[in-house]
Amino acid sequence: MKRPQAADERRGILILGFAAFFFSLFGLTSKAVSADISSVQMIFVRSVIMAVIIGIWAVKRGHSLLGKRRGILFLRGALGTASLFAFFFALKRLPLADTILIFQAHPLVVATLAPLLLKERNRAAHWILLALSLVGVGLVVGPTGEGSWEGRLSISICCVLAGFVYILVRFLKRTEQTLTITFWFPAISVLLTGPAFLLDLPGFEWTPPTQRDWVLLVLLALTAVMGQVLMTLGLGRVPAARGCAVSNLQVALALCYGIVFFGELPGVVTITGAVLIVLVQFLLAVTPHAGQESGRAAPAGEEKGSPSTAVLH
Repeated sequence: MKRPQAADERRGILILGFAAFFFSLFGLTSKAVSADISSVQMIFVRSVIMAVIIGIWAVKRGHSLLGKRRGILFLRGALGTASLFAFFFALKRLPLADTILIFQAHPLVVATLAPLLLKERNRAAHWILLALSLVGVGLVVGPTGEGSWEGRLSISICCVLAGFVYILVRFLKRTEQTLTITFWFPAISVLLTGPAFLLDLPGFEWTPPTQRDWVLLVLLALTAVMGQVLMTLGLGRVPAARGCAVSNLQVALALCYGIVFFGELPGVVTITGAVLIVLVQFLLAVTPHAGQESGRAAPAGEEKGSPSTAVLH
């Protein structure tokens, strides 16, 4: 018996909430890695470990690593990798708050593209909620308006690329299995960055990680694996614009980590922003979608069952 679409979407929102949790842990862990390890090296090592873990996982589950729409799978991996590089490039040229705020505008990019590329329409209420979520992010991070134009251009490109990635993942879920889609991202990252390290190109110098760094890099990869798998799984159930908006929860979670681990006590404005973000996610979960042509994106018969086992199928 089929579950009602609304209930399926609420379940997808929950799964995406867990994805945001693991992505927030990824951000927390990356802060602990030695400053001697460049962001490019972190991306490369993370991608190698992810590709091995997801590849073994997929083979054991009997999932194809090559998939059916290989051109689009390659494009998803390439755009995801380019987005990561653009993000870290911007971080060196903009304050962290400004970087995060501009990046977290990507749900608005998705909301604009979804009707054109996925035939998923958005209610006026969804546009308002997406804008309020971005306001909440701004209240939490407190942008300064400082930084170079190269940094702003780079993070804007990152934002647009991230929007296209969400669109592609949602589209691929119509024909591909979760682990297949997830595998291509780190695999393409390794393919694009590996030769640069082998050739020792400028900016791709290898710094031997310490034992502590290796532990943290493995943790980075594990949190990224869970985040990517859950994000891909969730986007099979939730329209793209609503689904990617859940990523803003990472900002609220990062605020909690600052309180717990770093003793950073937020002010009233910051707390208000975090509450607004959480409230918007709840409203997005309960607000009916305007409808789409294809309904649920996942292939028939895939990934049914309880939330704890759905990822494994």
